Amino acid sequence: MAGAAGRFPAQRFPSSPSGHRWAILHLLRQHGPLSRKDLARRTGLSQPRVSALVRELLDEHLVQEVGTGRSSGGRRPVLLDLNPAAYWVLAAMVEADRCDVAMADLSGRLVRVETVDLQLAAGRPGNGQEALDRLAEALKGVVKRAGLPPDRWLGTAVGVPGIVDPDTGRVRRAPGVGWWQDAAVREGLESRLPGPVLVENDVNLMALGEYARGAGQGARCLVLMYVGTGIGAAVVAGGRLFRGATSAAGEIGYLPVGLVPDAVEAGEAVDAKEAVDAERAVGAGDAGDARDAGDAGEGSVQPGFGCFEARYSARAVARFLEGRGIAPDGRPVAVLAELAQRDAEARRFFRRLIAHWGLAVASLVAVIDPDRVLLGGEAQAIGPEGLAELRRVAARYVPDLPPIAFAALGARAGLEGAVYQVLNSAGPGMGHGARPTSTGAASTGTGGTP
Repeated sequence: MAGAAGRFPAQRFPSSPSGHRWAILHLLRQHGPLSRKDLARRTGLSQPRVSALVRELLDEHLVQEVGTGRSSGGRRPVLLDLNPAAYWVLAAMVEADRCDVAMADLSGRLVRVETVDLQLAAGRPGNGQEALDRLAEALKGVVKRAGLPPDRWLGTAVGVPGIVDPDTGRVRRAPGVGWWQDAAVREGLESRLPGPVLVENDVNLMALGEYARGAGQGARCLVLMYVGTGIGAAVVAGGRLFRGATSAAGEIGYLPVGLVPDAVEAGEAVDAKEAVDAERAVGAGDAGDARDAGDAGEGSVQPGFGCFEARYSARAVARFLEGRGIAPDGRPVAVLAELAQRDAEARRFFRRLIAHWGLAVASLVAVIDPDRVLLGGEAQAIGPEGLAELRRVAARYVPDLPPIAFAALGARAGLEGAVYQVLNSAGPGMGHGARPTSTGAASTGTGGTP
C-alpha cells in the first residue's frame, strides 16, 4: 500500500474477461496514474486488449485521463487514473447506542462521517428489529443527503459487535445491540438501500482498516485485540481475514482467562497445575460458575458475554469504578489509570487488568504466530508504561514475542475497514447490483462496542 497516496492494497487479479477490468481498476487504485503501456506490463495483457478495456472504462467514467507522462522517445504517454466520484461506498459501524456512518469515493477517501443516535436500550433482549429499523433509517438518511443516483452506490459494509455469517449476512449473536440469535441484517438492509450490503464483525473491520491505512500496514499476519464492552480479536493474514469454521474465530472474550493465581500480577510464571488449582479454588466447574466468581464490584454478567470479558472489559472496569462511587465518564480505563496513581485498590485492579490482557496476547501469539499485534479501543488508555508492562507479562509465556503496539486510527478504523472490504470484494461487475463477495475472513466476538 502506498501510504502517502492513501491507496488500498490490491488483491490478486481474476483471469476472466470482466476480471481484467477489475485488475485495471485495482492497479489504478494502488499505483495510479499509469499509462496503457504500464497497465499492459503489470497485467500481462496485450496492449490492444488493454486499450479496448480502457475505452470501456472511460466510456463508463470509471477512469479518467489525467495528463501525460515522460516519453522514452516518441509521443508522451497519456496517464490514466480512477475517477474517484464514479461510484460511492457506504460504511457503518454499529455500537450499542449509536452508529458511525461514512461515505467514501472509489479511492477509499472518507468524504462524510456522521454519528447517529440509535436510541436503543443497549443489549435489551427483543430489541433486534428496533435496532435494524433504526440502523436502516440512519443509512437511508445519509444516502438521501448525498443526493446521488442509486446506481452510483457500489455497496455498503456494516460492522456489528457480534458473530456474523458473512455468506448470508445474518448475525448469530450481537447481545450489545439486541441481536441475540440469527438476525437477518443484510436482508433487512438490502431491501431499503441502493446496492448490495456486506455485514461484518466490527473488530474484523477495524483490523482491516489498520492493515490498510493504519498501524498494521505491511504486516504479513496481523492480530488486533480490541477492548470495549466486550473483548474481541481479529486476524488479517495476507490482506485477508481469517474466520474459522463457523465464523467465530477471535471470540477471545470466552477465554478462561481470569482464574489464575495472584502470582501472575506479581510477575511470576504460572504452571498448568497452579492454574487448575486456582480454578478449583474459585469453584470454576463450568462457565456459569466461572462467571459468578468475578471480582468485587464487577456486578452480574450480561448473557452472551464470556468469562474473560466479564472481568477485564471496559464494562467490567466501569463497574469497578461505579462500585466505588466514581463515574467512568465514558473512558473507564483512563479513569482507572488516573485513580491507580493514588489509590492502592485501584492500582491492584489496574495491574491485574494489564496482566490478564497480557495473558490474552500471549495466547493469541502462541496460537496464531503473528508478526504484529495491535491493541485497540479502551486498551490504548493504559499508556506507554502499561503497554511495556503488558509486553513483559506476555514475554514470560511465549518465547518469541512480535512487536506489540497501539492501533493508530481510533474510531475511524472500522469505517476504513468497511470501505476496504467493499472496494476489494465488490467483484468484477463493479456496479449496482454486483454483490460483494466474502473474502474468506474471521468474525470475532462481542468486543466491538466501546
